[in-house]
Amino acid sequence: MIKSLVMSILYIGLMVRKLLAYSTVILALAVGVVIYIGWRDGSQVSFLRPLAGMINIQSMAFEASVPDWVIYNVPDGLWMLAFSTFILILWNFSIEGGGLIWYGLSYVTGIIYEVGQEWEFFPGTFDVGDIVAMTIGCLLAGLLFIKKGNR
Repeated sequence: MIKSLVMSILYIGLMVRKLLAYSTVILALAVGVVIYIGWRDGSQVSFLRPLAGMINIQSMAFEASVPDWVIYNVPDGLWMLAFSTFILILWNFSIEGGGLIWYGLSYVTGIIYEVGQEWEFFPGTFDVGDIVAMTIGCLLAGLLFIKKGNR
């Protein structure tokens, strides 16, 4: 009886963790898209332009003044937060086995893309601020979602 209760509580805890993680992925991507559409040219997310027009994001956004680092670096940090969190979801929030390798690869992928912009392998502009934002996003995913016994 007690073993069954403990197992139920652990299962509920895992489901809550997964719900929070999926919510983090969706919210991080949504906020990044709003920043791209509202304060940048939005070409990276041009398929969402009709939605932006319907909810009038651009006119609301241009009225609000935000620092450049929010416009240009935060979306990369949010992308990394979403990507790293999704990798952790796939590995059941564990860094044991291959989990640590894949979690690390999520970060390395972002850094390679950013450095590749400096060398003109990928479109975009290299920015050290993007690397800082991606580092924060990846670390935040780990701090929030890696199982405590695995740290």
